[in-house]
Amino acid sequence: MARYRRHKLTAGRILENRATIITAPDNKMHDLNEPGSAIWQHCENPRSIEELVACLLEIYSGEVEAEQLKLDVSAAVKDFVLRGILEEIND
Repeated sequence: MARYRRHKLTAGRILENRATIITAPDNKMHDLNEPGSAIWQHCENPRSIEELVACLLEIYSGEVEAEQLKLDVSAAVKDFVLRGILEEIND
């Protein structure tokens, strides 16, 4: 099962529930929205998509359906991996 964690070559800071991430290989700054920031925060330790969805359901309970949240989290994680914000770990 694939799990995701913060890329080891990134640095980030959270301010008012929003993360700013710097990716070292390309030296780019990425400003994440609140849901994206929550994903990044929860990936301090490796997490699967299902684990991330469960964490975000606690935060956004009543605001979004679980199926839609899974689609959104999957898309965000894929994007974060492409940008070097997260890295995939295969257990």
